[in-house]
Amino acid sequence: SHMTQATAFEDPRIEGSQVTPPAPRKVEMRRDPVLGFGFVAGSEKPVVVRSVTPGGPSEGKLIPGDQIIMINDEHVSTAPRERVIDLVRNMPSYIYICCATTHNPEIPKSQVCLIIKISIFKAGPLHMREFSESSTPGI
Repeated sequence: SHMTQATAFEDPRIEGSQVTPPAPRKVEMRRDPVLGFGFVAGSEKPVVVRSVTPGGPSEGKLIPGDQIIMINDEHVSTAPRERVIDLVRNMPSYIYICCATTHNPEIPKSQVCLIIKISIFKAGPLHMREFSESSTPGI
């Protein structure tokens, strides 16, 4: 005897293509007199963070592959790389960047992992920092 059973079929290809992009986040950084803001921008549109300088102001705030959406109050998601760089260079001390972490096909995951491993290696051993109540972590 045969049993009849109905099942609902969901195509996993459709489900995977409907991934919600990550929510944008806003980060604040203070310019370092030597390292600047401590990140390198790529040439894509929107401009993407290529690398983060170990020990720099953007370490722990930006990650390779982050899309830069806004700098201060200016939308830059369709701006050319030169405009983004000009905005960053012309910020005297503080900058606010709105960015979103996405998988960038230009930067393979293996390369991102390598960049992170190199950053950790170059950073050396972790040191505890003292924070007063008036200090802001990460700045």
